[in-house]
Amino acid sequence: MQSFRYEPPVVWEITEVSYEKGNATEGVSRKINEVKAKTSGKQDRKFTRQEVIDEFDQKKAKFLVSVAPKPEVTVVPKQPTDPQNPYKDRYLRSDADDKLADNLGKLPEYDAHQERLVKNLGSK
Repeated sequence: MQSFRYEPPVVWEITEVSYEKGNATEGVSRKINEVKAKTSGKQDRKFTRQEVIDEFDQKKAKFLVSVAPKPEVTVVPKQPTDPQNPYKDRYLRSDADDKLADNLGKLPEYDAHQERLVKNLGSK
């Protein structure tokens, strides 16, 4: 008889967020590019927006933020008529404010594009 071992999802805390370039108007939905996350026992890492959604869908991971009234991050389904989701795709949400798509509370922001440029320049 084959036994199956239940692997609980890894819980990651999202600590910083990067938004797509040219999409930084305060108070307007901004599309997340990637996030930085940490968990105990593993190295901190970055996830793209799609990787967070995939990990969530496959029940491999849970994501939390510590700066929001509702810390658990959820994936909001695609709703083509949603005026708060101009990208018409699935997005991430931790706050239940119903105002902004890709809303992860008031996380510190970082410039992922700039970090890649600096890293690439340093490796030459």
